[in-house]
Amino acid sequence: EREYLKGARSVYVSGKYAYVASSGSSALVVIDISKPTSPKRVGQIRGRKEYLKGARSVYVSEKYAYVASPGSSALVVIDISKPTSPKRVGQIRGEEEYLKNASNVYVLGKYIYVTSPDSKALVVTEIFKPAVFPKRVGQLLEEREYLDGAHSVYVSGNYAYVASFDSHALIVIDISNPTFPKIVGKTLREGYYLTNASSVYVSGRYAYVTSLGSHALTIIDISDPTSPKRVGQTQEKEKYLDNAYSVYVSENYAYVVSFDPGGLIIIDISDPTFPKRVGQITAETEEEYWYLWYGARSVYVSGKYAYVANYLLGSLIIIDISDPAFPKRVGQIRGEREYLKGARSVYVSGNYAYVASFDSHALVVIDISNPASPKRVGQIQEEKYLDGASSVYVSGKYAYVASSGSSALVVIDISNPTSPKRVGQIQEEKYLAGASSVYVSGKYAYVASSGSDALVIIDISD
Repeated sequence: EREYLKGARSVYVSGKYAYVASSGSSALVVIDISKPTSPKRVGQIRGRKEYLKGARSVYVSEKYAYVASPGSSALVVIDISKPTSPKRVGQIRGEEEYLKNASNVYVLGKYIYVTSPDSKALVVTEIFKPAVFPKRVGQLLEEREYLDGAHSVYVSGNYAYVASFDSHALIVIDISNPTFPKIVGKTLREGYYLTNASSVYVSGRYAYVTSLGSHALTIIDISDPTSPKRVGQTQEKEKYLDNAYSVYVSENYAYVVSFDPGGLIIIDISDPTFPKRVGQITAETEEEYWYLWYGARSVYVSGKYAYVANYLLGSLIIIDISDPAFPKRVGQIRGEREYLKGARSVYVSGNYAYVASFDSHALVVIDISNPASPKRVGQIQEEKYLDGASSVYVSGKYAYVASSGSSALVVIDISNPTSPKRVGQIQEEKYLAGASSVYVSGKYAYVASSGSDALVIIDISD
């Protein structure tokens, strides 16, 4: 069995199986020893360079095997609940300062102990939860005529709606077969209203699109997805909708943020053919322009509050919208530039706002239980995976972050908001370059990638 057991260095027996770490094969091998006179290899996992190179030591606890891999400078966690098909569910690597030439592992209680001779260290870490392994299952790529600069995505039913920044269009994609998405509808010759389409929100039979270059909110009838039609719009260049960037719809109102001059605009959409501005909160002084509103990028509405992430000022602003005609700022958090620099996207769930910070390479968790005094309670910063964090979507106990600079979709466990943890990611430069927007529906995440000019569908089921 030289292919799998070359350089066998360590063995751990649990029940009727022996688990062998094979240094030369860079593998963990599972051997059925129920018949001691005739042991049989029943499963294996090989990691080669990235995770299991030089696998040297193994320890089994419950349904997991923990492997120290000196060649990968890593501690790897492998699910062995199905011995015939072990699978990697977590790892610590890229920590050469502590895990260089990691050579021995032991588990006791809730802690893992790893010795690392080259780092002259004993590393102690808590047992971490199994990871999520997102998998790309479908994509629309190289549709430059239609998905050039794919900037924002919203999913409703069997369709994904993509605002294409450089195609100046809204594209409708049939996702009923996630492995084979196809374009079924698009707006044509609407450049005047959809120049640099930046954000899309779907409610009922209408799609609402903000356009940075057209300084507009455009309403599109999507009752026939194969033939979307513009039915209404509002444009207010150099006033309220200049550089309209993001939109959120709640009941009879659309909430739009303007990047410059900055502010929140509230538009009555009860008659989609004749939307009208009914309220706004913008800078009234030069000081407010420079220190409060300039650079507003994303908006999320929950209950009687709107939450605005400001990209240039690195802040989150909370606005009372109980009276749409007279919105009032009630709270904000700023001065946290280490974590909120380049605040680009906000999602609210329960008592927390989750902010993707582009320049801080971070997901930041903010307690908003007291809107007048929001407080940062947790964050995760990882330049490798969260470089250019652009968009966040929360579903259940996970936050999904599209990272533009990392060409990645990152899965973060937020079950403890004060200590968010990355539990999975997918990085694919070909498909996820410039990942700018993420939407989660069921067991799939849909990512609009402006650098790849693509819509990517990712299976996020555990």
